[in-house]
Amino acid sequence: MTPLFLLAAGLTLADLEGRLLLQSPEYRQAEATVVMAEGRQLQAGLYPNPTVGATGEHVSRATRGGSVGGFVEQRIVMGGKIGIERGLAGQELELARAMREGWRLRLRGRLTALYYETLAAGERTGARAKLAANAAESAKIARELRNLGRLDEPDIRAADVEAQRAELRLEQGRQMERRAWAELAALLNVDAVTPRELDGMADDLPLLERDVLWGRIRAQSPEMTMAATEGARAAFELRRARAARVPDLQVRGGLRRNGEYGDVPGGRPVGMEGIFDVGIEIPLFNRQQGNLRAAKAGVERSRLEGERTERAQRMRFAGVWQRYEAARATVVRYREEMLPGARQAFEIYQNNFRAMQGEYPRVLMAQRTYFELQDEYFDALRDGWRAVAELESLLLLSE
Repeated sequence: MTPLFLLAAGLTLADLEGRLLLQSPEYRQAEATVVMAEGRQLQAGLYPNPTVGATGEHVSRATRGGSVGGFVEQRIVMGGKIGIERGLAGQELELARAMREGWRLRLRGRLTALYYETLAAGERTGARAKLAANAAESAKIARELRNLGRLDEPDIRAADVEAQRAELRLEQGRQMERRAWAELAALLNVDAVTPRELDGMADDLPLLERDVLWGRIRAQSPEMTMAATEGARAAFELRRARAARVPDLQVRGGLRRNGEYGDVPGGRPVGMEGIFDVGIEIPLFNRQQGNLRAAKAGVERSRLEGERTERAQRMRFAGVWQRYEAARATVVRYREEMLPGARQAFEIYQNNFRAMQGEYPRVLMAQRTYFELQDEYFDALRDGWRAVAELESLLLLSE
């Protein structure tokens, strides 16, 4: 694992993504699989090697050594089999690349969720610190008013309890922030990490367009790409089964010295002569009937798998989109309407209380309302970024 000092301040999501891909064994395995597929594609496009050898017939003293020579033998591939094998290997390569992209998106989705949860946890802690300071100030004012005879003991107790409650919530917020940093460090394969500044704002939820995003997912998501690649591979399997019915040619030719006497004037040996053989397999019994049937079924299966994948993606997208839309609407409502109103009411009641023109129970009620709305706001932010992260696992939004 890597020491903590490599997590410097001001890190962006892109910085962490690059580090994550370097450290992730899943992504590195996927990259190795791509290299393996590239090697197989190269191998699939190579032509068969020729065979070189020696030949001899009737080798004896009686035949003056018989016939001795050499030959070259070559298999001539027919039916476009090499091109089909190259295309099939190309589909395997596309499948490996899509799987690698799928791992990148999954890791990016996890990182996005943890990154913005960490940002939100830090902002939540900051908000709770301000609220705790306000609660402590209200308790201090309450004690001063008690000395002036303006407040009763129960109000003082309530103010102290509310201040302690705010301090406890602040400590809980700090623990949540430390846990978020620890989870981020674990994902990045770092031993430990000290909370530092991240470059971003948790409340900056992206504004997405449903139809545009779904169109991109259908066209570019790794799962859809893999389904389409499986269909193309099945089509190549069918072409390979059909091409296998076309037999290859076996061609053999050479030269040899024939020491035997032949029908040569003067009774001389035959001497140098050429030889050749040409053979072809007759598809009499095996005409690839079984392979053709299996390949046709494979094409249909791949077509149905593509439909199933799109339906599953559509259902998943619909659920995640609903969560994203609800969370974003909640965040906007809290940020633009509810929180400003609650903060204004709390400040008015608190200022009136400081000026001894208001009742403490009203301050307490406004303070609790503001506290609760702050927490609900950060919960909505967390849910929104989780939905965005899940959408990123379908398709990387920032590209």
